[in-house]
Amino acid sequence: MRLSPAAVAAFAMACAACTSGGTATPSPRVSVTSAAPSTPAPPATPSVTTPPPVAHSGSPAPAPAPSDVPETFVAESDERVALFSTATGRRLRYLTQATEYGDSAPAFSDDRSRVRFTRRLSDCSAALLEVRPDGTGLRTLVAREEEGPMPYLPVSTVRGLAYAEYDCAEGWGRLVLLAPDGSRHTVAEANSMTEPAVSRDGRYVYVQMSRWNASLAAEDLVMRQLRRIDVTGRTPDVVVSPPKGCEWEGGVVTRYAYRGRPSVVAAQRCGTGRAAKASLTVLDESLRGARRLLSLDGLRVLRVGIDPTGRHLLLYRMAGSQGDRDPDLVQRWSGGGLVTIARDVRAPDW
Repeated sequence: MRLSPAAVAAFAMACAACTSGGTATPSPRVSVTSAAPSTPAPPATPSVTTPPPVAHSGSPAPAPAPSDVPETFVAESDERVALFSTATGRRLRYLTQATEYGDSAPAFSDDRSRVRFTRRLSDCSAALLEVRPDGTGLRTLVAREEEGPMPYLPVSTVRGLAYAEYDCAEGWGRLVLLAPDGSRHTVAEANSMTEPAVSRDGRYVYVQMSRWNASLAAEDLVMRQLRRIDVTGRTPDVVVSPPKGCEWEGGVVTRYAYRGRPSVVAAQRCGTGRAAKASLTVLDESLRGARRLLSLDGLRVLRVGIDPTGRHLLLYRMAGSQGDRDPDLVQRWSGGGLVTIARDVRAPDW
């Protein structure tokens, strides 16, 4: 079964690009890092600091960042993986060379020693690679033939590397576990899936997923759900639906330091049309106790990243659906005002 355009766009947080034939490709993931001391509860509605529009090279220096914010972030720029300054938003260097179909979905490994990303091989095929932050040590993690499912967004678990895989020709996706011995196992299947995140102990993977409902028309999906999956198979999935009139969007991150406990943060969008508003929701690691962490404006949240301390969030946002001419925004939030640090770069990660 082939996905509708809306469902294809929903497979990841947003579409990284569209091929000339109209095939949408999902855009990636957030790295997961360790938690740290608690951060005070934020105000309900933050102020937004927005520098003037700039080109791909980044933004003029925004408000000074806290001293424990990472000095750099990775993002997609000109269909290549690049390293950027958090303080200025300026591109420091490219980490990959230009290729025919381009690189996307960059994400730091847990220890920030490697940057993992997807390299497109054709309109509907890709491989997973990684490179050091200085641009050396390029190597392949998951190889692919010329045509086949496209792997995205890897995270490390107690059972190996877990990553999302999408078949753009058939319109389905799955969460795959790559064991240390090289064997692969399907953990979950879905028609729409965001990038995964992993728990502190590496046992649970958190992801937003939608599936076809056989009782509905072929174009209709079951409402996207936030799901916790035990990669050891010892416990059943924990599933959380959004409140009435809302939907999950933009993926999920773990290990956010909330009131002294590592927590899960997921993006949410409520309302329709121009009245729709985005927000961030915080839950405990069992996906209970949901409460609003941050109220936002109407811009869509396409990706949420978290720094190694668990105290700062990096948001990738865009004003509407794929194809809009509005610039992509990279915004930092540390519990106070929301600060725009770069424009016109895609899928950032700390």
